[in-house]
Amino acid sequence: MKSKSFGVKARNYPKRIIDRYELFLENESVKSMIIEYVVSDFYIFLILFISHEFYLPELLERNIDDMKAFWYVSDGNEKTTKKIFSNLFRMIYTENKSDVQIEVEVNLMYDRLEKMVKKKQKRKICQISKRVTSKL
Repeated sequence: MKSKSFGVKARNYPKRIIDRYELFLENESVKSMIIEYVVSDFYIFLILFISHEFYLPELLERNIDDMKAFWYVSDGNEKTTKKIFSNLFRMIYTENKSDVQIEVEVNLMYDRLEKMVKKKQKRKICQISKRVTSKL
């Protein structure tokens, strides 16, 4: 009997360790909702960072969906997006840069994202208008 209870305790031990670091222990659906946005922020930033750092504009075009990135560049979200990108930049970038330099880099990355989203949206609108006019 003792070995059985020890086995159950041993199996639950990693879960108990992880539970201490979770924000919402009992709300599994909330955790998955938060994770989705965190992963999205990180993914978009990482693609932007690599594209900017290594001068690969095609990476941005191919890997970021304009509909998902639209929130980041929509009215009222510019400050929030730049704050998220600044925090991620500080976490990822290993060389020393001042806050002003980081702000300049983040502004450039934000501008690239904004241009990419506008370009893709304009392309979609043109395709839709061509389809509509061809049916008339």
